[in-house]
Amino acid sequence: LGEADLAACRGLMADYLRWHHARYDAHREMIDRYFDHEGYAREMAGLPGEYAGPKGRLLVAVLAGRIAGMVAVRPLASGEAEMRRLFVDADAQGRGIGRALARRIMAEAAALGYRRIRLDTGPLQHEAIAMYESLGFARSDPHYPLPPALRDLLVFMACDLTPPQPAQR
Repeated sequence: LGEADLAACRGLMADYLRWHHARYDAHREMIDRYFDHEGYAREMAGLPGEYAGPKGRLLVAVLAGRIAGMVAVRPLASGEAEMRRLFVDADAQGRGIGRALARRIMAEAAALGYRRIRLDTGPLQHEAIAMYESLGFARSDPHYPLPPALRDLLVFMACDLTPPQPAQR
C-alpha cells in the first residue's frame, strides 16, 4: 500500500474510534480509563507496522475508487494470528465488504501458515459477532491479559484455519 492508502486507513481507524465511542457511550468512562489512546495514535502513525510482512497483512477494500474498508492480521506470541481493525466506512456498509475482508484475511492468515486466528470485539457489535460466527468463529478465552473490569466489555473469539482432516481408516 502506498502512503495515500495508509492515510486512508488512518482515516478509517479514526472513524472507527468515533463510531465506537458513540456505540459504547454508556461505558465511555471505563473505555477512556483503559483505552490506550497514545498506543492507538502510534499504531496509526506507524502503519503498516506489525501488520507488515512477512507474518502480517493489511488489506483494504476499494469502492468507487476510494478505500471503503480495511482489515489486518498480526502474529501473536502463541504462534496464532489476530484479526484486527476490521472496519467499513458507514457509506459502504451493508454491501458485504466486511464479510469479504474477513474471509480474505482468514485466507491470507492460513497462507502465512497460521493454524488459528483470534479476535476481540464488543458485546454491542451484534452484527460483527453474527458475521464472525457465520465464518466459523466461536467464543474463546481472552488471548491477552486485561483488567477484570473490561472482561464484560469484550467478546473474544477464535477460529481454526486448518480444515478438519478425514478420519483414518
